[in-house]
Amino acid sequence: MTTCLPLLIAASWFPPYTSGSSILSRNLWGSWPEREHLRVVSHRPHGARSDDSLSMPNIPVEWIEPWPFQGARKAAHLDPLAAFAVERSLVNLATRCEVRGIWVNWPTTGFVLGAWRAARRLRLPLYVHLHDIWGEAYRGKRQIIESTAAALFEGKVLRNAARVFTITSEAQEYYKNRHGVDSYVLAHSIPDEDLPLDDEPVSPQAVGEAAVLHYAGSIYRLMNQDAVVNLVRSLPHCRHQVVFECFTPTDGANLAGMGIQGPAVKFRFAPKTEVMAAQRASHILIMPLAFASTNPSEIQTVFPTKLLEYFVSGRPILVHAPTDSWAARSARELGWGYVVDEPDPLLLAKGIDELLDAPELCARIVACAKREARARAASAVAPALWNEVRRVESSWKN
Repeated sequence: MTTCLPLLIAASWFPPYTSGSSILSRNLWGSWPEREHLRVVSHRPHGARSDDSLSMPNIPVEWIEPWPFQGARKAAHLDPLAAFAVERSLVNLATRCEVRGIWVNWPTTGFVLGAWRAARRLRLPLYVHLHDIWGEAYRGKRQIIESTAAALFEGKVLRNAARVFTITSEAQEYYKNRHGVDSYVLAHSIPDEDLPLDDEPVSPQAVGEAAVLHYAGSIYRLMNQDAVVNLVRSLPHCRHQVVFECFTPTDGANLAGMGIQGPAVKFRFAPKTEVMAAQRASHILIMPLAFASTNPSEIQTVFPTKLLEYFVSGRPILVHAPTDSWAARSARELGWGYVVDEPDPLLLAKGIDELLDAPELCARIVACAKREARARAASAVAPALWNEVRRVESSWKN
């Protein structure tokens, strides 16, 4: 197969729209070898916020317009039916511009099914990058079409893909046990320009009038809501005066409905560059994962995208997550985070105070986090992936 042909990427979220999947795409494809071209098919998510600092002008994007489902509620329930629009757009682009294969990101069923159908029609290799656990994501939700589509097609699509990519060794093991599918663990990567410049650990700021506890990301029941509520409830029990600074697209009314409110809780939305500056100015970065999720497999296997920013911040990370989660296990084994693995606000308050009282402990955590960041340099991850794609292509038969 001619190496100069572009790889066609199908992604429901893509820069400049902001989400964890967009950040992953920006970090990975921004470091793709320059001689290897990319083309993208995506859509403009209803109500999504954009951040121009995430844009990649050198990668052409074709937006699916009109998108079949404009309302967020309708899209959430009928998303698999968008597969036909995705398939049509991919086939049209591949007909105009010869491509080497189709790469699709899962956090949405419509894009995976559309890419699968397009790859079969075009007789191209299909690469599936699972940012989360697919079928399990709909457990406990009243999304009948989504859960039915996942039950019918998850195993079929993954077993027929040229290569499946997962995000942690736990996710790799999950899909091997569930569908007998071997996968390549594709590390979430960090752009070289975001990497720390030296090996010296940065001590946390001295505690002044109030210590800042920082979190950046969406808040919802499946992933982290109860853990964030635990944090809010822990604030009055801290010996130190603390404030919780939350950068999130979730609005104040919804946060209040979850129980995330109070005089020590501050929230807003900001571009990535401003968020990273706020992280560097904070005292502790909070990494919460749900203890009572409807999808425990997701909690056990997920790599939260926000950790990529946390690793390079020069600030200590506090992981509030179940013991069997990848995040808690990795933080303990590799030393990049302080772990509170019980859903107890009093224990969480004790952990916050211990970090604020122990600059040496914080310095060790920061040094380990920087080491983890360098291991995930996009300049190393992207070329390794390119070699894997070439390996698959060399043995793939349509």
